Amino acid sequence: MEAGSLVSSREDISSLFPEQTTGPKNKDLSSQFSSVRQVRGDGNCFYRALFFAHLESVLHNARALQRLKERIVQTCEDFTSAGFDESSFKQQLSTVVNVVEQCQADEQENQLLRLFNEQLTSDGVVQYLRLLTSAHLQNNADFFCNFVEAPNLHMYCQQEVRLWRWRVIMWTS
Repeated sequence: MEAGSLVSSREDISSLFPEQTTGPKNKDLSSQFSSVRQVRGDGNCFYRALFFAHLESVLHNARALQRLKERIVQTCEDFTSAGFDESSFKQQLSTVVNVVEQCQADEQENQLLRLFNEQLTSDGVVQYLRLLTSAHLQNNADFFCNFVEAPNLHMYCQQEVRLWRWRVIMWTS
């Protein structure tokens, strides 16, 4: 992975295995997958990898990209029902819609890779996904409150889900 990259270019799957290792797991993975991408482990890698992989999987499907964009716009309702003020998610929502629109305009992997390696754009996507996760947890609090180790779900979301800045500073300094 290039220094400074958040998401790498495709690499041969064999790059994951030490040269002397040729066990059954390696052969099984190699038979199923030809390549892999690395994502910087900065505390935001799950969100970044998930959204990148989803966009990459629908990149050449105009209808799927349009449905994704429409669903992203509809998440305003999820945010407001969770009690978020529009100012707390408007910029991040705009960033994610912009990423999808750029993918619609230029269905190229290198464009998607460029977008996800721009720190501000990538951080905006991560912020949006963290806020969306928080909204989903809070909108379904009756179910999720049983799975968190915090005084309440709202506090858990503030401390563990939405604190992306703290995690970035911790991992990059």
